[in-house]
Amino acid sequence: MLFADEPPSIRKQIVKYHLENGEVSRYEKIKYIYKNILNRPLTEEKYQELLKRFSEIVVDLVCKAEEVKGATDTPCAMRF
Repeated sequence: MLFADEPPSIRKQIVKYHLENGEVSRYEKIKYIYKNILNRPLTEEKYQELLKRFSEIVVDLVCKAEEVKGATDTPCAMRF
């Protein structure tokens, strides 16, 4: 979890916001979370670090997920 170091009550608010705003990009969510939930300034350096960590978490989870049957047989998958 991107905000695993935060107290449980804060993590709960972050998860609630995330689930209620699925259509909002991670770029905007991170900014919102810092401004409205954490009430902390977000430096450009920290913002970029969080975006990078988010991407790493997603790639890790995708790589660990079970393959969807037949997915690698599609023409699109052959490009990878």
